[in-house]
Amino acid sequence: MRFFLNTDEVVQIVSGFSGVGEIIRDEKGKWILGYNLFLGKCSVFVAELWSILDGLLLL
Repeated sequence: MRFFLNTDEVVQIVSGFSGVGEIIRDEKGKWILGYNLFLGKCSVFVAELWSILDGLLLL
């Protein structure tokens, strides 16, 4: 069975607060799991890395 991970990150430029959202779907597009996570203050690069790491740990 194949799974697909979609991630999105957001960083508020002025405050620096960031978060990530992720969703996992099966090969038919059926929703398996989804969540969001507040990261606090970090850069866009760090938010992207957190998103990738969390996604890989879930799969």
